[in-house]
Amino acid sequence: MTEPKVLWQQLQQAGLVTGELPVLAPNDPQPAFFLRMLLGVSGWLSAVFLWLYFRCFCQLPHRQPKHLGAGYYPLRRQYLDQSSR
Repeated sequence: MTEPKVLWQQLQQAGLVTGELPVLAPNDPQPAFFLRMLLGVSGWLSAVFLWLYFRCFCQLPHRQPKHLGAGYYPLRRQYLDQSSR
C-alpha cells in the first residue's frame, strides 16, 4: 500500500490537492461494537428483503408458490391479467 506522504505528493503533482498533508490521528478509535453489529444486521436484513422481493414478484408466470399468504394472490392475478392483454 502506498504511504500517505507519497500519495499526497503524487496528488499535489497532479494538481488534485493543495496544502499540506492533514494530520492523521494514530489511534483512530474503532466504532462501537453495537454500531458495527447494527450495521451488519441491517445489511443482512435488507439483503433478505431484497431476496424475498425477487423471489415473490419476479418469477415466471407458471410457478405458483403456495406459502406466501393471501396478499400475494390478488397481486399475482392483476399481473397475469395485465400480461395476457
